[in-house]
Amino acid sequence: MDLVIVGAQKAGTTWLFSMIKQQPRVGFAFQKEIHYFDRVCRKNFSFEKRKKTILSGQWVSTEGKTKAYKDYIEYVLDPNNAYTDEWYKNIFLKKPKNRQLMRKGGDIVFMEASPSYMAMPERGFMHMAKLLPDIEPVLIVRDPVRRMISGTSMWVRRVQGRRKSVEDNDIIGHIDAGQVLRGKYSRSIPLLKKYFKGVNVVSFKDIIVRPEDILRNIEIKYGLDEMEYKNIRDKNNSKSGKVVLSDKVKKHIATVCEPEYDYIKSEFGADFLKDISNESAGS
Repeated sequence: MDLVIVGAQKAGTTWLFSMIKQQPRVGFAFQKEIHYFDRVCRKNFSFEKRKKTILSGQWVSTEGKTKAYKDYIEYVLDPNNAYTDEWYKNIFLKKPKNRQLMRKGGDIVFMEASPSYMAMPERGFMHMAKLLPDIEPVLIVRDPVRRMISGTSMWVRRVQGRRKSVEDNDIIGHIDAGQVLRGKYSRSIPLLKKYFKGVNVVSFKDIIVRPEDILRNIEIKYGLDEMEYKNIRDKNNSKSGKVVLSDKVKKHIATVCEPEYDYIKSEFGADFLKDISNESAGS
Protein backbone atom coordinates (compact mmCIF):
# COMPACT_ATOMS: atom_id res chain seq x y z
CA MET A 1 0.00 0.00 0.00
CA ASP A 2 1.46 3.32 -1.06
CA LEU A 3 -1.18 5.98 -0.44
CA VAL A 4 -3.70 6.05 2.41
CA ILE A 5 -5.96 9.05 2.95
CA VAL A 6 -6.80 8.97 6.66
CA GLY A 7 -9.04 12.04 6.96
CA ALA A 8 -10.62 14.26 7.74
CA GLN A 9 -14.31 13.60 7.18
CA LYS A 10 -15.98 16.35 5.09
CA ALA A 11 -12.60 17.80 4.13
CA GLY A 12 -12.29 16.82 0.47
CA THR A 13 -11.24 13.17 0.74
CA THR A 14 -13.78 12.07 -1.88
CA TRP A 15 -12.56 14.70 -4.31
CA LEU A 16 -8.92 13.75 -3.79
CA PHE A 17 -9.67 10.05 -4.18
CA SER A 18 -11.70 10.65 -7.36
CA MET A 19 -8.83 12.62 -8.87
CA ILE A 20 -6.04 10.18 -8.00
CA LYS A 21 -7.96 7.13 -9.15
CA GLN A 22 -7.88 8.59 -12.66
CA GLN A 23 -4.17 7.83 -12.68
CA PRO A 24 -3.35 4.88 -14.97
CA ARG A 25 -0.97 3.28 -12.44
CA VAL A 26 -3.15 3.57 -9.35
CA GLY A 27 -4.94 0.51 -8.02
CA PHE A 28 -7.69 0.52 -5.42
CA ALA A 29 -9.82 -2.19 -3.84
CA PHE A 30 -13.55 -2.91 -4.06
CA GLN A 31 -14.53 0.52 -2.73
CA LYS A 32 -13.09 3.82 -1.58
CA GLU A 33 -13.42 3.32 2.19
CA ILE A 34 -12.07 -0.04 3.34
CA HIS A 35 -12.49 0.62 7.08
CA TYR A 36 -9.93 -2.02 7.95
CA PHE A 37 -7.73 -0.56 10.67
CA ASP A 38 -10.54 1.27 12.46
CA ARG A 39 -12.72 -1.87 12.49
CA VAL A 40 -10.31 -4.63 13.50
CA CYS A 41 -9.11 -2.64 16.50
CA ARG A 42 -12.62 -2.68 17.96
CA LYS A 43 -13.53 -5.39 20.46
CA ASN A 44 -17.13 -5.51 19.21
CA PHE A 45 -16.28 -5.73 15.50
CA SER A 46 -18.88 -7.73 13.54
CA PHE A 47 -17.88 -9.13 10.15
CA GLU A 48 -21.49 -9.96 9.25
CA LYS A 49 -22.54 -6.35 9.80
CA ARG A 50 -19.59 -5.11 7.78
CA LYS A 51 -20.39 -7.61 5.02
CA LYS A 52 -23.86 -6.08 4.61
CA THR A 53 -22.28 -2.63 4.37
CA ILE A 54 -19.85 -3.82 1.70
CA LEU A 55 -22.66 -5.39 -0.34
CA SER A 56 -24.76 -2.22 -0.12
CA GLY A 57 -21.89 0.06 -1.13
CA GLN A 58 -19.87 -2.02 -3.54
CA TRP A 59 -17.78 0.12 -5.89
CA VAL A 60 -19.49 0.46 -9.27
CA SER A 61 -17.29 -1.16 -11.89
CA THR A 62 -17.62 -2.88 -15.24
CA GLU A 63 -15.42 -5.55 -13.66
CA GLY A 64 -18.49 -6.65 -11.75
CA LYS A 65 -19.81 -8.33 -14.89
CA THR A 66 -16.83 -10.65 -15.27
CA LYS A 67 -16.31 -14.02 -13.60
CA ALA A 68 -12.90 -12.91 -12.38
CA TYR A 69 -14.44 -9.96 -10.54
CA LYS A 70 -17.22 -12.10 -9.07
CA ASP A 71 -14.57 -14.50 -7.78
CA TYR A 72 -12.71 -11.55 -6.31
CA ILE A 73 -15.80 -10.31 -4.45
CA GLU A 74 -16.40 -13.86 -3.22
CA TYR A 75 -12.91 -13.76 -1.71
CA VAL A 76 -13.55 -10.33 -0.17
CA LEU A 77 -16.70 -11.61 1.56
CA ASP A 78 -15.40 -15.04 2.61
CA PRO A 79 -15.44 -15.16 6.43
CA ASN A 80 -12.51 -17.59 6.33
CA ASN A 81 -10.35 -14.86 4.76
CA ALA A 82 -11.91 -11.57 5.75
CA TYR A 83 -10.37 -8.93 7.98
CA THR A 84 -6.92 -10.32 8.43
CA ASP A 85 -3.71 -8.57 7.39
CA GLU A 86 -3.36 -11.01 4.49
CA TRP A 87 -6.92 -10.21 3.39
CA TYR A 88 -6.18 -6.48 3.48
CA LYS A 89 -3.22 -6.88 1.14
CA ASN A 90 -5.06 -9.29 -1.14
CA ILE A 91 -8.08 -7.07 -1.72
CA PHE A 92 -5.66 -4.94 -3.70
CA LEU A 93 -3.43 -7.65 -5.17
CA LYS A 94 -6.25 -9.99 -6.21
CA LYS A 95 -8.49 -7.40 -7.85
CA PRO A 96 -8.56 -8.27 -11.58
CA LYS A 97 -7.87 -4.76 -12.84
CA ASN A 98 -4.89 -4.42 -10.49
CA ARG A 99 -3.53 -7.78 -11.63
CA GLN A 100 -3.68 -6.54 -15.21
CA LEU A 101 -1.70 -3.47 -14.21
CA MET A 102 0.92 -5.60 -12.49
CA ARG A 103 1.28 -7.87 -15.51
CA LYS A 104 2.06 -4.81 -17.64
CA GLY A 105 5.01 -4.06 -15.38
CA GLY A 106 6.10 -0.78 -13.87
CA ASP A 107 5.41 0.65 -10.44
CA ILE A 108 1.85 0.55 -9.14
CA VAL A 109 0.55 2.81 -6.39
CA PHE A 110 -2.17 1.20 -4.29
CA MET A 111 -4.59 3.62 -2.66
CA GLU A 112 -7.48 3.76 -0.24
CA ALA A 113 -9.29 6.55 1.58
CA SER A 114 -11.00 5.90 4.92
CA PRO A 115 -11.50 9.25 6.72
CA SER A 116 -12.57 7.40 9.87
CA TYR A 117 -8.97 6.30 10.38
CA MET A 118 -8.29 9.74 11.82
CA ALA A 119 -10.57 8.97 14.78
CA MET A 120 -9.53 5.37 15.49
CA PRO A 121 -7.92 4.29 18.77
CA GLU A 122 -4.14 4.48 19.06
CA ARG A 123 -3.84 0.72 18.54
CA GLY A 124 -5.31 1.27 15.08
CA PHE A 125 -2.44 3.60 14.20
CA MET A 126 0.00 1.05 15.62
CA HIS A 127 -1.51 -1.72 13.49
CA MET A 128 -1.42 0.39 10.34
CA ALA A 129 2.21 1.34 10.90
CA LYS A 130 3.16 -2.29 11.48
CA LEU A 131 1.50 -3.48 8.28
CA LEU A 132 2.37 -0.41 6.16
CA PRO A 133 5.61 0.92 7.65
CA ASP A 134 6.72 2.95 4.62
CA ILE A 135 3.63 5.04 3.95
CA GLU A 136 3.13 8.73 4.70
CA PRO A 137 -0.60 9.03 5.42
CA VAL A 138 -2.48 11.89 3.76
CA LEU A 139 -4.45 14.15 6.10
CA ILE A 140 -6.55 17.09 4.89
CA VAL A 141 -6.83 19.99 7.31
CA ARG A 142 -10.04 22.00 7.12
CA ASP A 143 -11.36 24.82 9.29
CA PRO A 144 -12.55 22.88 12.37
CA VAL A 145 -15.94 24.56 12.79
CA ARG A 146 -16.86 24.39 9.10
CA ARG A 147 -15.79 20.76 8.96
CA MET A 148 -17.87 19.83 11.99
CA ILE A 149 -20.92 21.73 10.77
CA SER A 150 -20.69 19.83 7.49
CA GLY A 151 -20.22 16.45 9.20
CA THR A 152 -23.04 17.09 11.66
CA SER A 153 -25.34 18.30 8.89
CA MET A 154 -24.72 15.07 6.98
CA TRP A 155 -25.56 12.96 10.03
CA VAL A 156 -28.76 14.91 10.79
CA ARG A 157 -29.97 14.52 7.22
CA ARG A 158 -29.39 10.77 7.33
CA VAL A 159 -31.26 10.44 10.62
CA GLN A 160 -34.12 12.56 9.32
CA GLY A 161 -34.44 10.09 6.48
CA ARG A 162 -35.29 7.41 9.05
CA ARG A 163 -37.47 9.46 11.41
CA LYS A 164 -39.33 12.75 11.37
CA SER A 165 -37.17 14.98 13.57
CA VAL A 166 -33.91 15.21 15.49
CA GLU A 167 -33.69 17.19 18.73
CA ASP A 168 -30.79 19.49 19.57
CA ASN A 169 -29.73 17.29 22.48
CA ASP A 170 -29.52 14.30 20.13
CA ILE A 171 -27.31 16.29 17.77
CA ILE A 172 -25.05 17.48 20.59
CA GLY A 173 -24.78 13.90 21.84
CA HIS A 174 -23.71 12.78 18.37
CA ILE A 175 -21.13 15.57 18.18
CA ASP A 176 -19.55 14.60 21.49
CA ALA A 177 -19.63 10.88 20.72
CA GLY A 178 -18.20 10.99 17.22
CA GLN A 179 -17.70 14.30 15.49
CA VAL A 180 -15.11 15.67 17.91
CA LEU A 181 -12.60 12.91 17.17
CA ARG A 182 -13.23 13.17 13.43
CA GLY A 183 -11.80 16.67 13.47
CA LYS A 184 -9.39 16.51 16.38
CA TYR A 185 -6.14 17.32 14.61
CA SER A 186 -4.46 17.89 17.97
CA ARG A 187 -4.86 14.16 18.63
CA SER A 188 -4.43 12.56 15.21
CA ILE A 189 -1.38 14.47 13.96
CA PRO A 190 0.80 13.61 16.98
CA LEU A 191 -0.25 9.96 16.68
CA LEU A 192 0.56 9.91 12.96
CA LYS A 193 3.94 11.49 13.65
CA LYS A 194 4.58 8.97 16.41
CA TYR A 195 4.05 5.90 14.23
CA PHE A 196 4.97 7.02 10.71
CA LYS A 197 8.03 8.58 9.12
CA GLY A 198 5.94 11.54 7.97
CA VAL A 199 2.46 12.92 7.37
CA ASN A 200 1.38 14.43 4.06
CA VAL A 201 -0.74 17.38 5.20
CA VAL A 202 -3.02 18.96 2.60
CA SER A 203 -4.91 22.22 3.10
CA PHE A 204 -8.61 22.11 2.26
CA LYS A 205 -8.32 25.72 1.11
CA ASP A 206 -5.71 24.65 -1.46
CA ILE A 207 -8.11 22.01 -2.77
CA ILE A 208 -10.59 24.81 -3.44
CA VAL A 209 -8.21 27.41 -4.81
CA ARG A 210 -5.17 25.48 -6.11
CA PRO A 211 -6.31 21.94 -6.97
CA GLU A 212 -3.75 21.60 -9.78
CA ASP A 213 -0.91 22.32 -7.36
CA ILE A 214 -2.22 19.75 -4.88
CA LEU A 215 -2.30 17.06 -7.55
CA ARG A 216 1.13 17.99 -8.95
CA ASN A 217 2.57 17.58 -5.45
CA ILE A 218 0.85 14.20 -5.08
CA GLU A 219 2.23 13.09 -8.45
CA ILE A 220 5.77 14.02 -7.46
CA LYS A 221 5.60 12.55 -3.97
CA TYR A 222 4.15 9.21 -5.01
CA GLY A 223 5.85 8.84 -8.37
CA LEU A 224 2.71 9.19 -10.47
CA ASP A 225 2.37 10.42 -14.04
CA GLU A 226 1.74 14.10 -14.67
CA MET A 227 -1.67 14.33 -16.29
CA GLU A 228 -4.75 16.43 -16.83
CA TYR A 229 -7.65 15.47 -14.54
CA LYS A 230 -11.32 15.39 -15.44
CA ASN A 231 -13.70 17.52 -13.38
CA ILE A 232 -10.85 18.95 -11.34
CA ARG A 233 -12.91 21.96 -10.29
CA ASP A 234 -15.94 19.90 -9.28
CA LYS A 235 -15.96 19.79 -5.47
CA ASN A 236 -19.56 18.63 -5.18
CA ASN A 237 -18.76 14.98 -4.56
CA SER A 238 -20.77 14.82 -1.35
CA LYS A 239 -24.51 14.37 -1.84
CA SER A 240 -25.29 14.66 1.86
CA GLY A 241 -27.13 17.93 1.46
CA LYS A 242 -27.37 20.86 3.85
CA VAL A 243 -29.28 21.02 7.12
CA VAL A 244 -29.73 24.25 9.05
CA LEU A 245 -28.42 23.75 12.57
CA SER A 246 -29.76 25.71 15.54
CA ASP A 247 -27.78 28.43 17.30
CA LYS A 248 -27.51 26.12 20.31
CA VAL A 249 -25.83 23.41 18.25
CA LYS A 250 -23.57 25.90 16.46
CA LYS A 251 -22.48 27.36 19.81
CA HIS A 252 -21.61 23.87 21.05
CA ILE A 253 -19.62 23.19 17.89
CA ALA A 254 -17.68 26.43 18.32
CA THR A 255 -16.90 25.54 21.94
CA VAL A 256 -15.58 22.03 21.27
CA CYS A 257 -13.58 23.21 18.24
CA GLU A 258 -11.90 26.15 19.95
CA PRO A 259 -8.80 24.22 21.14
CA GLU A 260 -8.15 22.99 17.60
CA TYR A 261 -7.48 26.51 16.34
CA ASP A 262 -4.75 26.96 18.93
CA TYR A 263 -3.20 23.64 17.95
CA ILE A 264 -3.29 24.33 14.21
CA LYS A 265 -1.71 27.73 14.77
CA SER A 266 1.09 26.27 16.89
CA GLU A 267 1.68 23.37 14.50
CA PHE A 268 1.45 25.11 11.11
CA GLY A 269 1.63 28.83 11.85
CA ALA A 270 -0.72 31.78 11.89
CA ASP A 271 -0.73 32.17 8.09
CA PHE A 272 -1.86 28.56 7.57
CA LEU A 273 -4.65 29.00 10.12
CA LYS A 274 -5.78 32.25 8.51
CA ASP A 275 -5.75 30.57 5.11
CA ILE A 276 -7.94 27.59 6.04
CA SER A 277 -10.28 29.85 8.05
CA ASN A 278 -11.04 31.77 4.85
CA GLU A 279 -11.80 28.74 2.70
CA SER A 280 -14.61 30.37 0.74
CA ALA A 281 -12.26 32.92 -0.86
CA GLY A 282 -11.53 32.08 -4.45
CA SER A 283 -14.07 29.25 -4.65
